[in-house]
Order: sequence, then structure tokens, then C-alpha cells
Amino acid sequence: MGNVIEVVSVTKTFGDVTALDEVSLQIRENEFFALLGPSGCGKTTLLRILAGFETPDSGQVLLDGTDIVGVKPFRRPVNMMFQNYALFPHMTVWRNVAYGLRQENIDKAEIDRRVGEILEMVSLSPLAERKPHQLSGGQSQRVALARAVVKRPRVLLLDEPLAALDRQIRGEMQLELKRLQHEVGITFVIVTHDQDEAMSMADRIAVMSDARVLQVDDPVSLYENPQDLFVAGFIGTMNFLPGEVGAETISTAVGDFVLPPGRPGAGPGRLAVRPETIGLSLGEGEAGRNSLRGTVADVSFYGAMTHVHVEVEGLDRPLVVTNQGPLRLEIGAAVTLTWPPEAAVVLLG
Repeated sequence: MGNVIEVVSVTKTFGDVTALDEVSLQIRENEFFALLGPSGCGKTTLLRILAGFETPDSGQVLLDGTDIVGVKPFRRPVNMMFQNYALFPHMTVWRNVAYGLRQENIDKAEIDRRVGEILEMVSLSPLAERKPHQLSGGQSQRVALARAVVKRPRVLLLDEPLAALDRQIRGEMQLELKRLQHEVGITFVIVTHDQDEAMSMADRIAVMSDARVLQVDDPVSLYENPQDLFVAGFIGTMNFLPGEVGAETISTAVGDFVLPPGRPGAGPGRLAVRPETIGLSLGEGEAGRNSLRGTVADVSFYGAMTHVHVEVEGLDRPLVVTNQGPLRLEIGAAVTLTWPPEAAVVLLG
């Protein structure tokens, strides 16, 4: 599978603020690619550069091998779907979707065929004659998506497209976006600050922070093998034990712990352990290399799982343990935590 987009050493500043700092990444053919990071990390600036709304100070943006820096937005085989949908209020659903094709003077029969086809894909055919004020948020989002896809762009850029929807509709639309992307065979690039959204939809994710790309990987690899301290803390929940990494163990303020296979080296670092990999048992078991004693500080039940916060003397914050299903524990109860070495990740620095 070849690359559709290659971003090569792109830098962009606004006055004294660096929005992108030597950013490089590749986006593959027919891929659902996510730019993920907190507000101000540079992800929207990068999306706008891909669209042609911003010009980088330096670097290249290659589309199918051709540098498109300086090419006007309307001359790029790229379309963008905005947060606010920007539907024409006086036009019906059908006319909104057909608008871009009409501007290109495409044959009416071809317009009718393509609009009918895309409305069927997004389950809007029965609503073709309605106007935007007669639609729900989810339906309006589908219209905007259909209008963006019907022109068959090489790449579709989506700027926080689900941010305005409530939780239930957002979940439905995540599935809808993924399904549609597979059906139409267009490369999707989505900007989001929502980790769950990116993890559930994207084939690969670029995690960004402070104008830089920290790691690009598939969701499972990002979760199980983060290569950066920020990535480890940003993707899901992570417990950190700071200490000194040695040959076989890491020495921390609360004990020595066996390192996982493939440790990165020696020096100051952190042992990172996911909550669901930690076993919890009542009572004060033997504390040691891969075992910790603590007391229950809080128990939160979320239906499918229970989060237990455990205070350990010598640590600044409680450790989090996740248990499938309900778990009844008294606050202040003594517990022992254990985990297998291979469940942890070592991050130096």
C-alpha cells in the first residue's frame, strides 16, 4: 500500500508561536488516519496546510509524489469537512449534496446518479427534500459528509466532525464514518482531541504535542507499546513508577521491580503499567519486586468495569486498578497489587 500524502519537515510559525516544528509523516492509500493531541498541539494547523488554507514556512507536502505547497485549495483533489457543517439553509438535502458537482458543470444524469448513490449510503434518501432546519444534529452531519464525499476527493479532511454531537449519536457516527470510508475507498484524515474516537476509528494515529509528532502507530501498538512519556499518559490510563533503570530491575521509592523484555537501556526512567494488567487481592501480601501493598482510597463502578484507586506509601498519587464487572471493596481496606513483568513498559528520561 503506497503513500498518498507525505509531510516532509514541515514548520509553521505564527509570530513567536511555533505551531509545527519539523513535522514529518506518511499517510497511506485508503487509510483512516487520525491526528490526535490536546488543544494547541498543531494538529488543526497541519490539517489546514493539507487543505491549502495555510502555507508552511518550510518543508514539503507531497500528494501522490507531487509537492502541493502553494497550490490553491480548489485546485487540490482534497475536500474538507468542517465542525459546523456549513450547510446552505435555503437548500434541500439533495441540493446541498449536489452543489459542488453543479459548480463543476457535471452532466445532470451523472449528478443525479452520484447524489442518489451517496444519500443511500448515508441513509438519507427519505430526507432528500428536507432543509437543514428540519434535520437532527446527526442527520446534518451525514449531509455534510455526503457533500464532501460525493465529489470523490483523493483525500477527505475532517476537522473534529463529531464534536457537536451528543455521546450516543457520536458513537453511532463513529461507526458510520468507518463504514463509509471502507465503502467509498477514500483516504480519510481526521483531527480529534478525543482518544476514544481516534482509537475506535483510525487505522493509524499520529499523536502530537507541542508542535511535534511524537509517535505514529496503529491503536493497539500505541496502547501497548508507547514510545514516549506523553503518549503513555495521553492514550488511556497509565500508572507510573519513577526510578533508576538497571540491568534487570528498576529501583523505585517503593521497591525494585523486574523489567519487561526488550528494555530500552539504563538510566533514570519510569515503569509504566496499565490498570487492567494489575492483579488485586485483599490483605497484606508480600511486597517485593513485582508486588506492592496499599490501601483502597476510592472505588468507582462503571457498569462493565470497576476502577479502584490504591494509595501506596511513597507514591505521590494513587495507583489505578481496573477490574472487569462489579467489585465491592471497603475504603481503607488493605490490598496487594501484582503484575507480570511483560505487562509493563519502560520509558527512559
